[in-house]
Amino acid sequence: MQIQARNTCGSIAAVAAVIALLSLGCGEGEKRFLTIGPVTLGEVWPGPEQKLYSQGNEELIIREILQDQKNGVFLDVGASTPIENSTTYYLEKHLGWTGISIDALPEHAPAYQKERPHTKFFSYIVTDHSDSTEDFYRVNAATGLSSTDKDRDMIKNLKMEKLELPTITLDDLLEQNGVTSIDFMSVDIEGGAKKALAAFDIDKFQPKLVCIEAPGLEEFIEKYFAEHDYVRIEKYQRYDHVNWYYAPASDARNAAN
Repeated sequence: MQIQARNTCGSIAAVAAVIALLSLGCGEGEKRFLTIGPVTLGEVWPGPEQKLYSQGNEELIIREILQDQKNGVFLDVGASTPIENSTTYYLEKHLGWTGISIDALPEHAPAYQKERPHTKFFSYIVTDHSDSTEDFYRVNAATGLSSTDKDRDMIKNLKMEKLELPTITLDDLLEQNGVTSIDFMSVDIEGGAKKALAAFDIDKFQPKLVCIEAPGLEEFIEKYFAEHDYVRIEKYQRYDHVNWYYAPASDARNAAN
């Protein structure tokens, strides 16, 4: 299956990190880009079909790599809101997937209960230990940037409130919910991936595809996945400048073709 997104130049609305406009920008050589303010998310996907829910091209990339697989199981770490900017809502609504979404902010729970009937939502800080509480900083103007690190460059000058929230490891969460394998895993926890992956048995759960937010963690991510015999699918880099996509070595070779 080859999916494509409409190649247009204009502006589209979305919840932005610091500003609230997601636009399509034209660059040199007639290239067109998805941007949030000064941040370029990637080139616009070439073709007639466009993404419905994800912030950038994530939804289209995931669909193409997995060939619109039906009835899979997802794990969405740092899921934020249930529909807008979601990397997994298309899978559930249009392809019959089920799964687990986890976000530190409990305020998202009612919307998940209403809008995502086939998703189990949990509110925890995902880290390298369970059964404690830690400080978490909710960014009032852009909750998707909320983090355990109040000094992160993107948020240190923004208004935020400190919350004390429970922690859990991914292994504990998955075992408690009887999950034995994962088809797609999304990781977007604002710098928290090191601790989250430290307590995740990737060799046991063997996700078929991982989408992980990379800026600031490139060296760690590269080393971590290489150690577990995962390969980055680099053909999509031009369409997503924020996330990296990994699959087990044999699957990644097929996806790269």
